Amino acid sequence: MSLKLRNIFKNYKVLNKYPKYFTPFKKVFYQIAYLIAGTNVKTREAWLKKKKIKKIKKILRKGDIMILGDLKTILSYFVDGSVTHAGIWAGKGKMIHAIGTGVQFMKIKDIFAEYDTLAILRISPFIKKKRYIIYKALQYAKKQLGKPYNFELNTTKGNFFCSQLVNDSFKAAGYNTGLENFRDNPSFKSNILKLINDKGDPLEPGWFLEGNFEVIFVSPNMVIKNNRFYLKESQKKK
Repeated sequence: MSLKLRNIFKNYKVLNKYPKYFTPFKKVFYQIAYLIAGTNVKTREAWLKKKKIKKIKKILRKGDIMILGDLKTILSYFVDGSVTHAGIWAGKGKMIHAIGTGVQFMKIKDIFAEYDTLAILRISPFIKKKRYIIYKALQYAKKQLGKPYNFELNTTKGNFFCSQLVNDSFKAAGYNTGLENFRDNPSFKSNILKLINDKGDPLEPGWFLEGNFEVIFVSPNMVIKNNRFYLKESQKKK
């Protein structure tokens, strides 16, 4: 297999964690969907620079929300703005997140090797019992390690999509995030999703800007406009 072809399919993984109620047909269907969504339509390297890891590690605090964008894949064309993923910084060089292969840790070096954009959000330092909230949020997130991904983007308990895991973790800690896991938007996309999950649009990573969190860092290739992350015009040309 050529190097270019390997780069196109480098995100491909065999899924082995599914919700218990999944039929064999659903397992095959979502395996194919996962392959397609994760296919790289651009074979360039990630825009985040590994030499910046030390700088970012100094900024990060336990409980920070990491908003990330892999803009090389087909999935990026179906997500609003320039971010596609969310996770919680757990400390010790790792993030907890939910992906197709389940809820798991991801090392910061792997984050920088895969993603193109990054924003860091944090609950306000003036929130009462902030440390306790962060402790409980991380405790909840860690308890979900190994749980399957929420492929159908529904309210079934015990499986999570990325933003759902982050939002549920803080809510389980008693924190008012100001966000719901689903939103009934007056759009064609939302109407289609309601046929699947009866709820509408699932919480997207970029929507955390509308929640009760402060923006701590935004990668230099992004800007925030009207509570949305966008690529800078100069970055779009690359």
